[in-house]
Amino acid sequence: MSFLVLAGVAAAAAAGAGLLAARRAARRDQERVEPPAIVAAPPHASAPHAAAPHASAPQNDSNVNAPPKADPLARLPLSLNDVVGVEADDPTKGGGIGKAHTERWLAGALAMTESGETVGAIFIAPEGAKEEAVVAFAAPRKDIGWVSRVEVEIIGEPPSSLEIGGIVMQRKRRLFVHLERLGRGAPNIGPGAVFAEYQATGRAIAVVLKADTTIVAWTGARFEAGEYERWGRG
Repeated sequence: MSFLVLAGVAAAAAAGAGLLAARRAARRDQERVEPPAIVAAPPHASAPHAAAPHASAPQNDSNVNAPPKADPLARLPLSLNDVVGVEADDPTKGGGIGKAHTERWLAGALAMTESGETVGAIFIAPEGAKEEAVVAFAAPRKDIGWVSRVEVEIIGEPPSSLEIGGIVMQRKRRLFVHLERLGRGAPNIGPGAVFAEYQATGRAIAVVLKADTTIVAWTGARFEAGEYERWGRG
């Protein structure tokens, strides 16, 4: 009888121990904390408050790549700031007797072009209160005109002949030219004018520029290549 009682007590104790172990295991499972899941950012998502890069303004390369402007005096035997000298008639001797060395500094110019091609220039040379001039023509010509300002009366087109100082000169050419003022001292007669060149027997020469309401003229003597000296950048 006592043996059966002891066996029953042992079985009850084992059952109680098993139930206690099961409850402890369930409590541990409830207290276990799972680690937080890591969520990857979308591939194109930007960081918050990130400043977008500023696009730089396109650079204007028009001036950088523009070809340099052609020199309108390049085809002439003279250029701006040259000093030119000739053996001219000495006016103090009278009657063209005797020569005197004369120099002129080419401080300004009226460059003349036709259809984009340089045909000549009238260089302005200040001499005290006066302004003398030297006329140069495009290659292949190398002669120059050693001239002074003169008043002329022309109605309409420059005539086929022109008398200046008692000398009658014949017109050698007439053309419409575009004018560009260079340096200093060149007269402002507008963007374009009719240019006429006159010559007579010997050295006499005259040039005329006739704009809408303005006429300017110069007359003097011609000098061929080798008859004048040039000092300057050339």
